[in-house]
Amino acid sequence: TTLDEARHGLESGDHVTFDEVEGMTELNGSVPRPIQVLGPYTFSIEDTHDYTEYTRGGIVRQVKMPMKMCFHSICEAIEQPAFLITDFGKCERPAQLHLG
Repeated sequence: TTLDEARHGLESGDHVTFDEVEGMTELNGSVPRPIQVLGPYTFSIEDTHDYTEYTRGGIVRQVKMPMKMCFHSICEAIEQPAFLITDFGKCERPAQLHLG
């Protein structure tokens, strides 16, 4: 739960680290762990039943994790272009831009 009615701005699958947690000290300085968003002010982490009892406080920081991305070669992209249509009022426009 966040303080002062401030939204945390996180999404499910984001990774976070913790510092200055009183009680559940296993979280302090630990490796980034994924979260599950429960609401705009709350999120959950993995099972913490084996941790010491939470007392209060703590700072959470979002950690950007590396992500592997794969792209088609330029030859494949030219032979089989993928159109991204964002304006449904102009559905034919992307195809007109790529006339060969």
